[in-house]
Amino acid sequence: VKERLDKKLVSCLKGDGEIKHLHFDSVSDEADWVAEKINELKNGRKLSYKDFAILVRSNKDADAFIRSLNIRDIPSRFSGSEGLYSQPEIRFLISWLKFLSNPNDSLSLFYILSFEAYDFKNEVLALLMSKAKTTNRCLYFILRNFDKEDFLGEILDAQTGSDMESFLKNVDEFFQLTSHLDVGQLLYRVINQIGYLKKLTHQGLNSESKIKNVARFFEIVRSISRILSNEDVYTFSRYLDSLIEAGDDPSMPEPDYDADAVNILTVHKAKGLEFKVVFLVSLVSERFPLRKRPEFMPLPRELLRMKERWLPEGDPHIQEERRLFYVGMTRAQEVLFLTSGQDYGGKRAKKISVFIMESFDLPKQPGISFKSSAWEVIQRSRARQYNQATEEKPLKEEDLLNLSHLQIDDYFTCPLKYKYIHILRVPVIRHHSVIYGKAVHEAIQVYLRGKIEHKNIALDIMLDIFKNSWRSEGFLTKEHEDMRFQEGCNTIRKFYRSQESLGTVPSCVEKEFVFLIKYNRISGRWDRIDEDCGKVKIIDYKTSSIYEQEKADKKSKESLQLGIYALAYNKIFSKIPEYAELHFLESGLIGRVSFTEDDLKEVEEKIMLAAKGIRERDFSPKPSYLACTYCVFKNICPHTLKGA
Repeated sequence: VKERLDKKLVSCLKGDGEIKHLHFDSVSDEADWVAEKINELKNGRKLSYKDFAILVRSNKDADAFIRSLNIRDIPSRFSGSEGLYSQPEIRFLISWLKFLSNPNDSLSLFYILSFEAYDFKNEVLALLMSKAKTTNRCLYFILRNFDKEDFLGEILDAQTGSDMESFLKNVDEFFQLTSHLDVGQLLYRVINQIGYLKKLTHQGLNSESKIKNVARFFEIVRSISRILSNEDVYTFSRYLDSLIEAGDDPSMPEPDYDADAVNILTVHKAKGLEFKVVFLVSLVSERFPLRKRPEFMPLPRELLRMKERWLPEGDPHIQEERRLFYVGMTRAQEVLFLTSGQDYGGKRAKKISVFIMESFDLPKQPGISFKSSAWEVIQRSRARQYNQATEEKPLKEEDLLNLSHLQIDDYFTCPLKYKYIHILRVPVIRHHSVIYGKAVHEAIQVYLRGKIEHKNIALDIMLDIFKNSWRSEGFLTKEHEDMRFQEGCNTIRKFYRSQESLGTVPSCVEKEFVFLIKYNRISGRWDRIDEDCGKVKIIDYKTSSIYEQEKADKKSKESLQLGIYALAYNKIFSKIPEYAELHFLESGLIGRVSFTEDDLKEVEEKIMLAAKGIRERDFSPKPSYLACTYCVFKNICPHTLKGA
C-alpha cells in the first residue's frame, strides 16, 4: 500500500496463460468441478493427464479429489507425506501382527479373513462374528470349535469348512514360529505360505503399487527391529501400536512421475516440480493457511533473527504459510486455478483464504458459488480407489539411468527378475549366503583399511567384527547356522595368516566409482586395488565354494562384474588394469583375467544392451532351468519352469 503497488495476480504468458479463482458450495462441488475441468482441458488443449496437478495443503484435503477423479475413471497418483498404514495390504500385515501377539483380537482376525488373500464369504464371516459376540467369546475360539457348534455346522459348507481348517493349520504353524523368527521373517513366511505374494505377482500391473507398499512396510519393519531390544512379535506389535497412536504414518513409495496420471501432491512435495495446469485447492481459512498450533517451547522474540535482521512485521506462521502459497502458485506453467468452498464438513461456513483476497485484491468475500449436479452428488458414494495402474512409459534416451553391475547381471539373467528386485522391490528373506558373505567382507574390510593406515588389526578384532555382523536369518536349521559360522571363522583365520605372510598393502579398499556411457550412469565399488611398479590389479573377494582352479579361472573369464570394474578404471584413470582377479576366500584359489580394448568395448556393448531393454521397459520373462532353480522368486513367479 505504501509503495502503491498493484497486487492483483496476473499471468506472464500471452494468449494461453490463465489464472482464475472459483468458489463453490462445498468441497464435493469443488472436487467435481476440478475433475470435469481436467477432462475438458485434456481434450481441448491436447494435454496428457500427467500435465495436471492438484496441490493440497494437507494429506486429508486430497480425499474428495481422489474420489471425484475415480468416479470419472481418470487415472491419478497421490504423493503425500503419510498414508502407508491406511493401505488395505498394509492393514492386512498389521492385523496379522496384532493377531499373532494377541489371539483374542477379534477385529484383526476378522480383517484377515475378509481380506482378498482369502475367499471366505462375507455372510459366513458376519455370522461367525455375531456368534462370537452373543457367546462372549473371541472369534478365534469360535473358529477353533466350529465343528462342535450346531449353529456353525448349518452355515459352513464343505469347501468353507476345508478352507477354515487349512487356515487354522497355518495359524498353528505361525504361532510356533513366533518364538524363533524375528518379525520380518515371520511376516514373510505368512504372506508367502498363504500365497498372497504369489497372488500379487500373478496379477501383474494392477498389483504393482501393492507390492511396492508391502516392500516399503518391510523396510520399516527392519528399521524398527534394529532399535528394539527384543525382536519378537509381541514387543514389535506394542511398539508399532504406540507409534500409530502417536500419529506416525509413513509415506507411501514415491510415484512414477512419467506415468500418465493426474498428480495429487501436497504443496511441500511439489517443490521443484512444474505442471502445465495446476489446481491449488481448499483455499479457505484454517486449511490454507492452517490454524496455528501452539509451540511447546516458544522462542523469545529477541532470538527470532534472520541474517542479523529482524523478521518482517507480522505473524511468522502466516508468513510461512504465504510462502507455501507462493510455491503452490508458481508450479503452474500455463494455467492456474485457485479453488475454495463454503462447506468442508464443519458447523460453520468457511471463509475464503486471506491469500486469495490478497492475490486478487478483493475488497470482501465473494457471494457467488457453484453447485454440482444431482448425478455427481449420487456418484460420490462410489468406492474410493488410489493410484490406478498405468503402463510405464519408456525412458527417453536423454533421461539419466542409474545402473550397477548387479542390476545389469540381474537383467541379463531374467528381465522379470530385475523388475521384481529393482523396481517393485518384492520382499524376500535374505539367503544365508548373503548373510555369511556380508559378515566375512566386513571383517576383511576393517583389516585392509588398517593396512592402508599402517595399523595392526589383530585376528581377534576381525573375529569380533564377524560375530557382530552376523545375523540369524535365512539359515536352514540352527545346526546349519552354527556350521556356517564356524566356516566363516576359519575363512577369516586363513585370510589373516595369508595376508600377514604376504605383507602387501592395498592402494585402496572399498573405493566407489561412477562413470557415464551416454546417459547411463554406472556406479559400483572396488573391493581392493593393488598397485606395484605401475601395474594395477583389481581384486574382488568371493565367499562362494570354488575348490578347482579350472572353475576359478572360468568364473573370472565369464565375470561381467570384473569387466565393468576394469572398464570403470579405464574410464576414470585412462588406463586398462593389468589384471582383474576373483579371490575365493574359502579355498584360497585365485581366478585371474586380463582385458584388452576390444574386451572393454564388448563390456560396454553389454551395458548398452541392458540399458536399452530397461529404458524400453522390456521386462519379459526369460525362464531357463538354471535361472529358475536358483531364483529367489521361483515360488511366486507365474513363469517358473516346472521342476526348477
